This record gives sequence, C-alpha cells and structure tokens, in this order.
Amino acid sequence: NVVLAIILAIQLGLLFVVDPPWEDDPPATEGLAAAKLEALPVEDVRLFRIRGPRGDTATLKRGPEGWVVEEAFGFPATADKVTAALAELDFFGRATLRSSKSVMFNSFGVDPAQATRLTLQGEGGAVIAEINIGKRDLQGTQGTFVRLENDERTWVLPTQKLAQVFPSNPRAWYGMSMMDVDAADQARLPDLREACFEVRIESNAPA
Repeated sequence: NVVLAIILAIQLGLLFVVDPPWEDDPPATEGLAAAKLEALPVEDVRLFRIRGPRGDTATLKRGPEGWVVEEAFGFPATADKVTAALAELDFFGRATLRSSKSVMFNSFGVDPAQATRLTLQGEGGAVIAEINIGKRDLQGTQGTFVRLENDERTWVLPTQKLAQVFPSNPRAWYGMSMMDVDAADQARLPDLREACFEVRIESNAPA
C-alpha cells in the first residue's frame, strides 16, 4: 500500500507540473486572433464557377487564348473583369477568423441557401477551393464574410468587392458591343465571325 501511495503521489506531482490547475486556458479571443487562413494559389486556377443563391450559374474557363464563358458557347470573357475578380482572391491570405460556430452561418450569410458559391478548379478539374461568399461586414473590418465548404469557421476578408466581382450572371462577364465589319474584307473575317457569334449568344439567351 505504501508503494502504491508513493506512485500515486508521483503521478499527481507530474500532472501539476505539466498542466497546473491554477493556470487558466487562453481566452477564446486569443484563439480567433491566432487563426490563419491559407492563401489561395490563384495562379493555378484554370476554371471557376459562380452559383448564385437562386441557382443561376456562370462558368469561366481558361483556354489557350484566354478566359471564356462556357454558358455563352465559349465566347471570350472580358479580360479586365477576370483579372479584377482573381485579384480579390489574394485577400484570403489576410483573412481573420470571426466565428467557429455553425449557428452563425445565417447571420453572416454563409449558409448554403444564402451564399454565393464560388468553386475554383485547377488542372484536370482538381478542386482548389469551394467558397461560400456571404454578407458584407458593415462593422469592424469592413470586409466580406466567407466560409470554406465543409468548414464551420467563418472568416472576414478585408474587401467588400468579393461578391460584386464574382457575378453569377454569365452576361456580366463579356462585352455586349457589336462590331461593324465589312464581309468583303478577308483580313477581318475573324472579326465578323466573333460578331455573328455575339448575335448567336443574344438570340439564344433566356428572356
């Protein structure tokens, strides 16, 4: 019995040294501040798909000659719009954690029924990230709430343009201007083809 008592006393002593009961756990706010979200490999993105809360979808794919809109029969996307949208993804490396509770999804607008869903794919269709874009944070950081799929954590990106630069309407991604092309000008026949292609897009677009 004496030997068992000595062993028990040693074990209790080690427990007090490793995990002293008088030391409090770090505050939850410290955990939020210390959390980091990995930056996205934007340069690896070959396709991104935006699905709005109402189910409308825009899919942009990177081809040999630039980005195209799949819902518009592969018509070229406006390069400046694609560049501006992808630039917003750089803010992921500067995100701050706002909540780790799923009960807050609705308040932040990152619930699947409310959020704009952004899917990023790389080579071979490999999924890089699936992002739920929520409401703008009108207080504090003045950013945008986001949540990665299958993750209960909600983050704030220091930008309020995220949802704005990723519209789910395919028409928002390409120009609507028509071109005045002389059919007799052989050198400009490719321009004529693109002009007719744009007419085809509009004629097939839903009312």
